Amino acid sequence: MTPWRPAGIRGRLALALFVAAGLAFVAISGGFIVFGRLTLEGRARSVVEPYAQLVSVGAEAAVAFGDAARAQEILDTLRANTQILEAQIVLADGRLLARYSAHHPPAPPSALPQRPDGVLISPDRHTVTLVQGLHDGARLLLVMSLRELERQTRDALLMITAGTLVLLATLALGLLAALQRSVVAPIAALARAADQVRARADYGHRVPIAGADEVARLGQGFNEMMKTIEEHDAELRRLALFHRAVLDNVGSGVISVTPEGVVTTFNRAAERLLGYRADEVVGQLTPQAWHDPEELATHARRLSAQLGETIEPGMEVFFARPRREMHEEGEWSFIRKDGTRAPVQLTVTAQRGEAGRIVGFVGLAYDLAERKQAEAAQRRHQDELERTVQQRTAELRLARDAAEAANSAKSAFLANMSHEIRTPMNAILGMSALALQGELAPAQRNYIHKAHAAAESLLGIINDILDFSKIEAGKLEVESIPFSLDKVLNNLVDVLGMRAEQAGLELLLDLSPRLPEALVGDPSRLGQVLRNLGNNAVKFTERGEVTVVVKAQSVDAATVQLRFEVRDTGVGMSPEVQRRLFQPFSQADASTSRRYGGTGLGLAISRHLVALMGGELQADSAPGRGSCFSFTLRFGLQAGAAGPTSPECRAQGLRGTRALVVESGAGVRQLLEKSLAALGLRADAVANLEQAARRIAQAEAEKLPYQLLLVDSSLPAGVPTGVPGTDDLAAAVALGRREPPRAPIPVVLMTKSLARDALLQGLAAQQASVGALLVKPVTPSHLVDACNAALGIASGDAAHDAQGAPAAADPRAGLRGARILLVEDNEVNQEVALAVLGGAGIEVSVAGNGREALELLGRQDFDAVLMDCQMPVMDGYAATRALRQPPLRKTLPVIAMTANAMVGDRDAALAAGMNDHIAKPINIDEMFATIARWVPPVAPRGS
Repeated sequence: MTPWRPAGIRGRLALALFVAAGLAFVAISGGFIVFGRLTLEGRARSVVEPYAQLVSVGAEAAVAFGDAARAQEILDTLRANTQILEAQIVLADGRLLARYSAHHPPAPPSALPQRPDGVLISPDRHTVTLVQGLHDGARLLLVMSLRELERQTRDALLMITAGTLVLLATLALGLLAALQRSVVAPIAALARAADQVRARADYGHRVPIAGADEVARLGQGFNEMMKTIEEHDAELRRLALFHRAVLDNVGSGVISVTPEGVVTTFNRAAERLLGYRADEVVGQLTPQAWHDPEELATHARRLSAQLGETIEPGMEVFFARPRREMHEEGEWSFIRKDGTRAPVQLTVTAQRGEAGRIVGFVGLAYDLAERKQAEAAQRRHQDELERTVQQRTAELRLARDAAEAANSAKSAFLANMSHEIRTPMNAILGMSALALQGELAPAQRNYIHKAHAAAESLLGIINDILDFSKIEAGKLEVESIPFSLDKVLNNLVDVLGMRAEQAGLELLLDLSPRLPEALVGDPSRLGQVLRNLGNNAVKFTERGEVTVVVKAQSVDAATVQLRFEVRDTGVGMSPEVQRRLFQPFSQADASTSRRYGGTGLGLAISRHLVALMGGELQADSAPGRGSCFSFTLRFGLQAGAAGPTSPECRAQGLRGTRALVVESGAGVRQLLEKSLAALGLRADAVANLEQAARRIAQAEAEKLPYQLLLVDSSLPAGVPTGVPGTDDLAAAVALGRREPPRAPIPVVLMTKSLARDALLQGLAAQQASVGALLVKPVTPSHLVDACNAALGIASGDAAHDAQGAPAAADPRAGLRGARILLVEDNEVNQEVALAVLGGAGIEVSVAGNGREALELLGRQDFDAVLMDCQMPVMDGYAATRALRQPPLRKTLPVIAMTANAMVGDRDAALAAGMNDHIAKPINIDEMFATIARWVPPVAPRGS
């Protein structure tokens, strides 16, 4: 049973005050009672002793003479006091001399107490007995009633108690009234204000404040709280109005539900879509009211198969994937209130509160019927527009500017046809490359090699035409990004060196000392111009050499101006040919085109690219003495000096080293000597092994021995070596040998790319080794790596082959065992990629579109993804964006593959979250190099 409690703070205060007053009253009354009892003996003595004294004085003579009559007379005088109950005079021998008793008849005489003379109060406190000694040992006993004394005491106590009660009640009522004014009334006002706020939501209500005590501060706090709540309420109302306006004006139906599925939000678009009013749905229905049960059951079975658990055909069909932070989207058929159906695209997401707890779900329903109607209307407008365009085009064909219109159409067509052209070209090049890697009869190899070369030639023509079409359309742009000049030159040498070697030419690289390496500009376009000019020089040079020159003309704190030259010893050009040299589709004459091939676009494209980068392409030539193409560009300098991987930094350990170059080609010999000197080495150069042997001996005699030898492996046969019984290769290797205790001189053996494999086989056959191999043409980076390797100096990022010689590391070796996901819709390209990647020991999985790729990525782990950009169902851009977002949040590298050569492809790929970009038709070496940039070397399985 609940104990009774007074309602309200006033009742509780009154109760507390009166309880306190009652307790005080009880305490005071108890004190008086206790005091009366404690002082009773003293008051009784003060009453009885005067009578005893009176009797003693009168009875002295009677006791002395034994006069009983006189003693009795004296005792009888006590009858005047009704409170004296008994009096006795007892002689020393115990005889009773006289006795008085107020009882009728008299009671038996009381026995004298054994205690000494004095006052004795009875146990019931109704009587007091006094014993007093008289003459000659006689004793007086006087018994007196205390009832009158008790009555007087009780009356006094009642008066005092009543006064105390009145005083305490008055004090309690006064204190209650004071508390009512100072505490209860303000708190009651606060309570009334709180009730008003609760009942009316009137956050503008304020309570009056008086004084500065705690209650006043409470009122002030209440008012401040109401002000804050009023401001927050106003903001919430504004946000609610804003959200309602957004919800009511959004084109799609927005329906939110509780975790149990009860509708909490139903916007106007949902009303229009389903025919229900919001008040008919909110808080009353679940979305199952407008869903077909059979459709729910079908989706439940599909979800159960996907998630691996049973999903009931109810609201969980919509909630299952969002609960797991997965995307839920699909087409549904809503059943309107009138029974008709509406096709919609429904997207469901989970609403999460604190700590990620789900507080509801939101569905966004887009009416597909309206979209289909809009699409149909758009198609009609497009058809009308196309008819209008066709009509105008037909009219323009009759005008004088038909040629210009046709030219613009040609450029747009070529740019848009890039995908269709490059996709089959990728298949042709890939399949022919795979065929050349297998076992073929000589005739078959010849046929396929020529087909592959023809396809590469066709690809070059297509690239030139597409670049030119972009130039005409004004869509060709240049970048301004940090890059390494050393890497641009290395790539140029890798591409151009092979072509020059196949043509029997020497490719030379002439660089200024201390050339800035960390630049800001467009490395892709710079490399394209240098490749165009280099390919042009190789094509028109039958013998001799092609030289690429890079000079630093001026350097300031933020920029550097570089001059680039590409020289050749080819056929040269007349002034007439030079005047039309940079016109598109133009060559020297028809015989030149038939003899050397080409479209005549390379120089025109190069001129435009140089102009876009802020320079001007110039030509200097004469018939029979070769040509020189040059241009000057200004680049930004990256913050700080050369990085730790620049050739200058990696050559720190080589400074002061004495080196001897043994090279038969005068141009190569001079450039090597110059390059070594620029790196801080003290270099000499000779033309053959005989001169080298003499120079080495001379240096030994002068106590200035050589510490490093750079020897050409292709010295002319028949040159005396001074080493009987050995061929030229053995002599070159033996050049650094010395008799113990002298240490051998490290040898860097220089060779051309096509002769590298044969040279390695020759070294293996002779069981010989060298300090390093250096493939010509020589770049500063390759030169530093080779010298460091030969001398055993750590060299940053140098790679080494099995012989211990630095060479361009084959990225395939580090990719063996890597797991790659190939996303490609073209079956032929799938076959090519599987063969190429599988041949490198890479584990490849294939997805035909972006959606299949996401499903595979959700189940398996991969090291990288090769992603085609244009595919059915889901393209590569959408797939990559989904990959970077929840629930996958994958960070693995994604490399775009696209056959579209339009400007902005690389930017679009990077914006979608891809890491790199390779263009189709895919160059196999470039593809492996790109993958290797993003996939670290894979450890053997199980290691």
